[in-house]
Amino acid sequence: MKAIVSVFLSFLLCTAGFGQTGDLTIVVHDGEGAVHNLRRKAVSPVAVEVRDERNRPVPEAKVRFVMPEIGPGGRFVDGSRTLETFTDEQGRAGFSSFVLNEHEGRFSVTVTAIAKGREAGTAITQIASRFLEPSARPEQPAIHRRSSKGLAIVLGIGAAATLAGVLASRGGAGPGTPPVSIGVGGVQVGGPR
Repeated sequence: MKAIVSVFLSFLLCTAGFGQTGDLTIVVHDGEGAVHNLRRKAVSPVAVEVRDERNRPVPEAKVRFVMPEIGPGGRFVDGSRTLETFTDEQGRAGFSSFVLNEHEGRFSVTVTAIAKGREAGTAITQIASRFLEPSARPEQPAIHRRSSKGLAIVLGIGAAATLAGVLASRGGAGPGTPPVSIGVGGVQVGGPR
């Protein structure tokens, strides 16, 4: 039973941005929930800190960042999906850029750290999108203005189609009733004029 609880707690720590195995802990400082814009090829930096059992930074720990093999993600500047580096004196390591692939959606960068026979691991969840823009608060990504207008047009057309269906099911608008017209910006949907 203790083993099951331990595995479950490790999973919870990893999904919360803290990875812990043995006596090391990985704390994610930058990159969790980051939004990368595919059209602009804009990416956000990733930074982690490796700490020991006393919560002190671990310098010269080997840190490996791995991009997913399939689906959304990308490659590092050298063309590989794996980047290995070492932590600095403050126990920090990371990367500031990578090349996005063309797939849209959520993905995770897997992070492992090794120092003096101790190991820790975690995953950093990110989003690649053609429409979302990076924001100061990754939990609530901003929607690009053009996509908002497009959504309004689609909703307006959907509302007009629904209204036309209701009118058709009731036998039409009837004589003397003016045709209904719905407009969104420069787009209008309606009956004959």
